[in-house]
Amino acid sequence: MQIGDIVTIKTKHYGIKTGVLIEEYPKDMGPSEWLVSSDDHPRNIRANRVDLRLVNTMQEDNPMDD
Repeated sequence: MQIGDIVTIKTKHYGIKTGVLIEEYPKDMGPSEWLVSSDDHPRNIRANRVDLRLVNTMQEDNPMDD
């Protein structure tokens, strides 16, 4: 996963939300956490990697530019 990817997040109180990864928080032990800007929630969501599902990746290279 990388910044700009579209993901779904399984939240504890609000169910499944869709959003965009905006920042990664590395941890000393265990998987990293991500800050997600949700489409329909007023606040950003900090989520563990196990609660995220990748929907669409942001491609930096455009294959049509070749």
